Amino acid sequence: MKHKHSHWLSITNDWLLYTHLVFLFFIIAFWLFEQGTVEIAETLLAPWFVICRALTPPSWIAERGNILLAMMWLFSGCFAYSMLISACLMTGKRYLARHR
Repeated sequence: MKHKHSHWLSITNDWLLYTHLVFLFFIIAFWLFEQGTVEIAETLLAPWFVICRALTPPSWIAERGNILLAMMWLFSGCFAYSMLISACLMTGKRYLARHR
């Protein structure tokens, strides 16, 4: 039983590590390639922005040019996508390990 617990702990630690690495990659890409990354992010994060817009109170959205709100949406989207990408990496890693 203890072995199974440590196995899930290992998977969780790997998933968190990959999540942080992918998120760090996103942040560095934003910093290095500002304009190009913003254009790509607007396209890729469009579904996330729809969710954020639906959850955000209208009084917050009413003020156009709210840079803090936009940054919150952007960073939360990057982190959510980082979690999804790292979950895919972990699944692929486990799949490849089983088929070797």
